[in-house]
Amino acid sequence: MKSRALLKTLREKNMDVFTSKDLEIIIGRKPYNTIKTLTKNKEIIKIKNGVYAFTDTDDMKIATRVIEPSYISFLSALNYYDLTEQIPKKIQLITTKRKKHAKYNFTTIKKNLFFGYINIDGIIIAEKEKAIIDSLYLPKEARGLKEIELLIKNNLKEIDIKKLKEYASQHKLTKKRLKNILR
Repeated sequence: MKSRALLKTLREKNMDVFTSKDLEIIIGRKPYNTIKTLTKNKEIIKIKNGVYAFTDTDDMKIATRVIEPSYISFLSALNYYDLTEQIPKKIQLITTKRKKHAKYNFTTIKKNLFFGYINIDGIIIAEKEKAIIDSLYLPKEARGLKEIELLIKNNLKEIDIKKLKEYASQHKLTKKRLKNILR
């Protein structure tokens, strides 16, 4: 399969981020030379060993593939949902692993708090309520408790309060912080 046809197939399948195994299945052989050519021609970029993306792929789609599992949260998610105008310098993600990265800000949390995320067109992102709870859990990642309190009070119609309370119940301090805000 020629490079142009391969790229067209990947685009048709909405595979903006793909693995070398995905390519092998599509072209029916080891993709080493194909990857080398596409990378050299700046049609794809390497995200990490065995994972690639089109050069025009949304950074939010790429970010969650750098470390797996991970999801976008804090101000990055809250801004995505138009709940805040605050935009962090780096895309903020949550993971259960320890990782530093030049382009993305990874925050490690306990496995029992790693939930409440969805896939929106290839972007693995916290639900609105989970992004708020993550921000209450680690307020420095969202510019502090005052900012989060303002965000909640300004967006009450956009937030599922029942789900917010349910998610907050997973951590005592977060539950207490939410209770104080909702009084």
